[in-house]
Amino acid sequence: MLRNKGSNKLSMVEGDYGLTLPLIINGITIDIDDKINFYIKKERNGEKIIDQIYENIVDNTIGLTFSEEEAEKLQVGKYKYAIDWYKKDAFNGNLVKEKDFEVEDKL
Repeated sequence: MLRNKGSNKLSMVEGDYGLTLPLIINGITIDIDDKINFYIKKERNGEKIIDQIYENIVDNTIGLTFSEEEAEKLQVGKYKYAIDWYKKDAFNGNLVKEKDFEVEDKL
């Protein structure tokens, strides 16, 4: 299960995939040609483990979901995620920066 734990903290159960969590972006207006980059890292300066681009965003909402291959990359533990905003392919700012993402044990 993929879920929002409040205060921009997200979690999932190890191995879960194909479930969608709507993430509503408040405080700005995202245009249809803007892009949102959602990514997860194990450590602040580490490589991106998950790196997703969302386009054609409607109602400031992205449907966060992981494929089976992406879910396999996320083992039990704590990670950091971020969401970046791009306008006309140029970086426009961090919408969420280095927030907690936890992968919980199946049991």
